[in-house]
Amino acid sequence: MRLTYSCSFVWLRLSDGLASQGVTYDAKGYLDSRNGHHGLFHLRDFIAQVAKTSHDELTRSHCGVLMDVIEDHLAPALDAAETYDSSQTITARHLWILFPVGSIFATRIDGRLHAFRVEKCQYDGINNGSPDSHGDLFVTCHDIVFDGSVYGRRERELHFPTFKGSVHVSNLDGYPFIDLDLNPGLEESLYIRGLRLLDFQAPQYMSGPVDSIRPSAPIKNNEDEGDDHPTKVHKWYFIEDLKPVRVEASVLDKVIYDEKKKRIVRALTENYLDSNVEKFDLILGKEANAFVTDRAKLDMDSLAASSALIRHIEYFKGIVFLTTNITDSIDPAIRSRAQIHLEFPDLTADMRAKVWENFMERLPEGFPRLGPADVAQLAQWNINGREIKNVMNMAVSWCHKSEIPFTLDSIEDLLSAVNPRARKMDEKSGQKAGGGKGFTNGGLGNLLDL
Repeated sequence: MRLTYSCSFVWLRLSDGLASQGVTYDAKGYLDSRNGHHGLFHLRDFIAQVAKTSHDELTRSHCGVLMDVIEDHLAPALDAAETYDSSQTITARHLWILFPVGSIFATRIDGRLHAFRVEKCQYDGINNGSPDSHGDLFVTCHDIVFDGSVYGRRERELHFPTFKGSVHVSNLDGYPFIDLDLNPGLEESLYIRGLRLLDFQAPQYMSGPVDSIRPSAPIKNNEDEGDDHPTKVHKWYFIEDLKPVRVEASVLDKVIYDEKKKRIVRALTENYLDSNVEKFDLILGKEANAFVTDRAKLDMDSLAASSALIRHIEYFKGIVFLTTNITDSIDPAIRSRAQIHLEFPDLTADMRAKVWENFMERLPEGFPRLGPADVAQLAQWNINGREIKNVMNMAVSWCHKSEIPFTLDSIEDLLSAVNPRARKMDEKSGQKAGGGKGFTNGGLGNLLDL
């Protein structure tokens, strides 16, 4: 149904408000309202306010006529609005009254609170044979986003499937509606969250749970962008889950390495922290073979990368860690610029025992710890620190899932199954001894279920 109202005077007095809700004034001098007259419905308070505050009798008169037209043609929607105000229930036919253009509403997506500003609201025109429905409702909206350097808006379309009867707005399929006017506490929390976003305008290190990281998630106003260091992938993070990195002062004490060199590393780090250098100037280059290998042995692409690195680290004020397994062909230019070279020899049995003990200390609360004798047995296995970490993590998961005791035998069984090249050295002779007892078919099956 099309509603027209021929009065340029009304348009001149109400043009800003009418245009904001999509009500136009065509070339023939008609006020043109379409799309179910949603715009006029949402302008009721605006028109009434203009009529109330105007000193012009003609303005008041025309606004009164327009209000009468709205009440005559939109009586069912007005009744639906009263029902919503009293019970927060709504029908699919009148769901649109919740989304005036320019209004801000909140919803929860994947359990997270989001706030959106409405840009457009329309039905798909298919009622599926139901007299109580106008089809699915699509709300085009946007939120405020921050990509790490600038603020902007990101458009999103929310789809509300049609439904029968009346439902509470908190139970809408897909996106429960949250009226911020009725939830001032949530509105305040959104404001506080927006203020917190200002803290992320400079690069910094933060920590958060892995399940909060979504590689391909759409940008939202409660997410911020950053690099995930373990995976080297640019990802999006939920603001609420980002916490300051917890500094473990004793972490260096647990590193199995020469104590004298550890003191040197600590001194260099403390000197760096005492300087005026930006505290986030930290670079970690894992497996940096292409950067540190003797340039005489590199191809053209690797040579260009190595030369660029040398130029940049010459003036870099922060700390650069470069790791490599190629120690016999490090480029002299890299070697001369490094303040300290740390070479990690193969672990001895005593070193491995300390590594096992360190991981035992990090076991979940209530999990049994192995005694010194059992740790000494595990230390006889000729595996490195990363392999010890992997075995410990898998053993905890396997024992918990299979409901079997966390013992020396269970760990050795797992170790021999997942690392068949590992060998246990005889403590007295230093010769290779047999591996673990091995898994039964049932035990291996449980492992493969992890």
